[in-house]
Amino acid sequence: MKQYPLTKGAKSAMVFVAVLLILLVVTIPITIFIFWRLSKAKVTLTAEGLEAVNVFSTTRFAYADVARLGTCAVAVASGGGVAGAMAREKTGGNEALHLVVQMKDGSNRGFMVSSYENHQDILDQVEQRLNMPYETVTPGVAGVLNAKWPARN
Repeated sequence: MKQYPLTKGAKSAMVFVAVLLILLVVTIPITIFIFWRLSKAKVTLTAEGLEAVNVFSTTRFAYADVARLGTCAVAVASGGGVAGAMAREKTGGNEALHLVVQMKDGSNRGFMVSSYENHQDILDQVEQRLNMPYETVTPGVAGVLNAKWPARN
């Protein structure tokens, strides 16, 4: 009996195909999840509070639980290429504007408001409903969620 195995090139081509298939099996459920969350992504303002649904997170807070109101501008990488263009598209420009609130218990909550349509209207509505001015917040070591609030006078 004689056996003839695949050539080295044929084996490596099939290994490449197998790796791609593994990636598809892993990424198809993630892709479906992203499309599902994308269909739910929106900011909802009610008389009691706010809910911001994004692809990977949901931010909720009741207006009655908010102690401070702020915005935080984070510069977007100005590099060229597809990644830079996608980042600027997602954030609505060269800066990502985050709405940040400090709760009465001292914790921060926030979301990138500039990635939603009519974000200035969202900011105006929240300011009106809370009857508080916006403070300029700077991002902390871990980003917006441990933002540094200005000292109170």
